Amino acid sequence: MIAALTGIFIPLIIILVVLAILLRVSLRPRLAQRALRSGNPWSGPAKANQTPSNQNSRQETHMNAISALIFIIFVGAAVAARLADLPIWITVVLALIGIFLGYSIKMAQQWEKAVILRLGRLHAIKGPGLFILVPIIDVVTVWIDQRIRTSEFSAEQALTRDTVPVNVDAIVFWMVHDAERAALEIADYNSAVQRVAQTSLRETIGSALLWELLSERKEADATLKATIGAKTAEWGVTVNSVEIRDVAI
Repeated sequence: MIAALTGIFIPLIIILVVLAILLRVSLRPRLAQRALRSGNPWSGPAKANQTPSNQNSRQETHMNAISALIFIIFVGAAVAARLADLPIWITVVLALIGIFLGYSIKMAQQWEKAVILRLGRLHAIKGPGLFILVPIIDVVTVWIDQRIRTSEFSAEQALTRDTVPVNVDAIVFWMVHDAERAALEIADYNSAVQRVAQTSLRETIGSALLWELLSERKEADATLKATIGAKTAEWGVTVNSVEIRDVAI
């Protein structure tokens, strides 16, 4: 009886230990990013319209149907082998294969890039589609969404060149064109784009006359786009357009 219980519980313990190790490895980048955000006084709370898909700190295991199916098949075969009283090493091998393949096979969506570190160093940029990680030593540190995004920004009581205080609301359309730079050159490019846009807007207001802001808005939009784009290009971020929505005196 004791031998039978031992034969059942030992493989289960091994499987649980391996699962715990893989879970820790997969969650480590997420915890690091969360700690980084909590220590950044400029990050502030997440905006209500900001979903997980448009945050560069988003971390997921990205389990897909293929990896889930492989995991179920091998772990099920391991359980069946144990119930059939096959040698314990067969159970362990099948379980380990299922766990490692379930962790290793990832899938990036059409708009995603996965930044992979191997032993702490940049290894590859993968996606879209399926790709394979080497368990334990490979980790997806961040998933980069390369779709066009929008960020609203404003300047309150900013002085024009002729010393008239104005409130200006604007919106910037931007996207990540270089996933490697966005992941390695800056900690949080979402917040950085927001701060750069606000600073550039105040600079543009301070260098323009009031009538220029009111009557030559397209020129101001083009100036803002060039100014913001020049600052964000080194982070792998492209500014598609900037639109000033309202100028209030």
